[in-house]
Amino acid sequence: MIRFSRTGWTLFSAAVFALLFSGVANAQSHLGQDPNDHVILSFYGQGQSGLCGDGDGLTMEFRRVLPDGTQASFSIPTGKLFVVTDFDLTSYEPTLARGGALDTILRIARPNHGSSPIVYRSSFHLVQDLESRNFTRNFQTLAGISVAKNSELCPEIWLDNGSPGQGVPLKVTSGTYRGYLISDGTSDQIIGVPTEIRKSLSGR
Repeated sequence: MIRFSRTGWTLFSAAVFALLFSGVANAQSHLGQDPNDHVILSFYGQGQSGLCGDGDGLTMEFRRVLPDGTQASFSIPTGKLFVVTDFDLTSYEPTLARGGALDTILRIARPNHGSSPIVYRSSFHLVQDLESRNFTRNFQTLAGISVAKNSELCPEIWLDNGSPGQGVPLKVTSGTYRGYLISDGTSDQIIGVPTEIRKSLSGR
């Protein structure tokens, strides 16, 4: 006869529930994630207290775009990472009239940290534009960029002015990050088991 300890029964029950409810609890998107964990994050250079500057004295204000079209304030939840898969940036700057080589940079910034390491960099050439003096461009991050709680992913755009090691910072007027939330590995959730059942099994 096989006997289970209380812990053994708990794990066995969790496995059974996972099999029974996986079809409902694990409805996944084309990225293999819970659709509720997908994030579209719009940002604008109109804030006052954020970590990301817009290149013109203001900071980025981040808002999550919800499936019904409304927007809400956003911060990365405890126990989660925000994985950015692609993003758009819009810039307006009079110096764009002459075109040139542009550098797009993403840095991860944290409060009270002196350095903000570069985690993404892409260069491209902008043709001369004598009319609009602005551009919007989409970028792919390929492997994705993970951002932790209390951190911000800060965009920068630089125009090559022809001087080695120097450039002109351009104003980032707005942009959009797209990605999803995943566990940061510190939570004790039992994957595949609905939240209500997991809480009952763990006594919480």
